[in-house]
This record gives sequence, C-alpha cells and structure tokens, in this order.
Amino acid sequence: MKFYLSYWSGGYSEMNKNLINLFKLSVYNIKKHYGDCYLITDSKSKLNLNFLKFTSITTELDILNEINSHNWALGKLYSYLFLSQKKESFLHLDYDVFLWKDLPKNFLKESILVQQKERDDQKKYYNLDIIASECPKKYLMENINQNEFPFAYNMGVFGGSDFNFIETYSKSAIDFSLDKENQLFFNKLNKISHSCVPVICEQLYLKQASNYYKKNITCLIESTTEREQDIEATTMGYTHLQDLKNQETMIKKIQSRVDQLNL
Repeated sequence: MKFYLSYWSGGYSEMNKNLINLFKLSVYNIKKHYGDCYLITDSKSKLNLNFLKFTSITTELDILNEINSHNWALGKLYSYLFLSQKKESFLHLDYDVFLWKDLPKNFLKESILVQQKERDDQKKYYNLDIIASECPKKYLMENINQNEFPFAYNMGVFGGSDFNFIETYSKSAIDFSLDKENQLFFNKLNKISHSCVPVICEQLYLKQASNYYKKNITCLIESTTEREQDIEATTMGYTHLQDLKNQETMIKKIQSRVDQLNL
C-alpha cells in the first residue's frame, strides 16, 4: 500500500507557516512507519512544498487551475480518481492527520477504507432536507434517507483496493460538484457554512455511492460518540486535528513538536 497526501492551491486553506508545519509532521510520521509518502498537488503549490521530504511530488491537480468552486475537497476527489486509475492499493491522508503508531494491519487489507462514521452532531453541515427539495442535479443524491444514521463518513483517511468503485465514486462526485446547474444551490449552502459543500460532495456522496453500489465501507474508528471516538483514536495513536489545527494553542503545539523533531 502507498501513502499519499494532497494539496490544491484553490482549496480553503492558504499556504502559511502553520500549514507547512502540518505537512512536515504528517510526512515525518508516515515515513517513520511506512518508509514512503507521496504528494499530489499543483505546480503553484509544488514551489512551496518541494523542500519537504516527500518520496515524490506530482502535479496532477493542475487540471483544476481554471476551476473556482465552493467544494474545497475537489483536490482530494481528483486525487482519489488519479490513484484509483493506478490500480495500486493506496491510503490518502489529510495533511492534519498524524500517525503516531502503525495503523492496524487488518484495516489496511480492506477494500474501501475511511476514518469513521460521522457523529450525529455533524448533521448541521449536511442539510439533507435542502438537498432533497432544492438540488437541481442530484446524481447519486437521489433517495436520501433523512432518518438514516450514520449518513456520512469522515474521510481523514480514504483509500483501499476496490479501484473500480473508487473511480466510479470519484468521477460521479466530481461531476456532481462541477455541474453548472448545481452552482446556485452550492452558493446557498456555502452561505450556511463554508464546510457544507465539501462535506456533502465528498463525505455524504461516498455514503450515497456505497448505498447505491451496495459496497461495504471499513472504518478505522468504529465508535460513534465523540468521547468514544476520541478514546479509540488515542489508543491507536491516531490524530486528526480538523478545526483544532487553526486554534492558536494548537498552532503553538505543532510548532513546538516540529522544533523538537528538528523538521
């Protein structure tokens, strides 16, 4: 299995010292446990990330150079698509994911991998009723079960070896994201929260795709409550900072760890 990070310069997080530090620490931990770590990005970002100790850096995300979208997860979706077409088992990690220990070997053998099922308190980002009533071109978003829980996946990690499904899901999610008829709808969602469009287009869309194609998704973290998920993640030596990465206290902690490791 190969381990990948990605970064699209058109996404939500601007290149700054904290982002560089997150990459440094993430790459360090992946290479410590698995030897290699690869980056998929665009030419603009490669100039800023080229000094980091990736095994290789490629610029497939130049395909997004002319794209302006509220879906800042588009870089991830295109990365999934490119990786599925390589026909090599892979795991894509967000750059604010840190592996302090090896991941469970049995987990890495599964065909479709994610971090965990979203908790009930995350429903505020999904707006299922609005999708059902107002989204013009739904693609695989038809027949959403608003009472189903869990209804989406946190994709701090994503990958596996079911290349046909991952390719089909990625292509459809990209088409859904870029469909011209959906852009006014996405504008409305973005005003509710900047997180709505990407989590719908990436995380909820994976749930819908797995339902449609009757695919089983394996979660790294199996608990569903916040406290239990935190305990399980800590026990296995897994950290996904998410919104915490932009808090001043966490920025200082990351800087301290980077300095301690002389990265």
